[in-house]
Amino acid sequence: MRLPNPLLDVAELAARFWFAFPIIGLGIALLITRGTLADVKDDLAKLQQETAQVLLVIREVADNPRLKWIDAGKQVRAVGDARDQWKRTSDAQTAAVEAMEAETARMRKVAESQQARIAKLVRQRDQLANKLSANKSTERLSDAEELRRVEKTLDDLFRASF
Repeated sequence: MRLPNPLLDVAELAARFWFAFPIIGLGIALLITRGTLADVKDDLAKLQQETAQVLLVIREVADNPRLKWIDAGKQVRAVGDARDQWKRTSDAQTAAVEAMEAETARMRKVAESQQARIAKLVRQRDQLANKLSANKSTERLSDAEELRRVEKTLDDLFRASF
């Protein structure tokens, strides 16, 4: 009687069914390939959905409902160029507004100084007019001349401001 040897049994089975191993290997390879193809198919479906969403957004931004995917890159570049042009225009307008603000501040200072000068001349004119109306004849001619000079200066200032 022979003792059972498990290694011999496996070897004997392998020798007897040698043709089954390539078939088993092929089956395993097919299962792996099927799983990989399913993953690729899922990934492809996700990419198609994402591409469709991107195309819809580009169509909306470009206001072109018939835009095709092949032209999407050109449209994105056109939108980018338009944004760049808008940015340059906006920057130029901002600079112009800032220049106008600076000029306004400068003109405001000039106006304030002119108003102070006019207020001083008006006070001087009023003082001279009061002095003349008091009728002190000793200085009357020089005061009248001074009043004419102040009036002329005020007239010149008003004319220059308009």
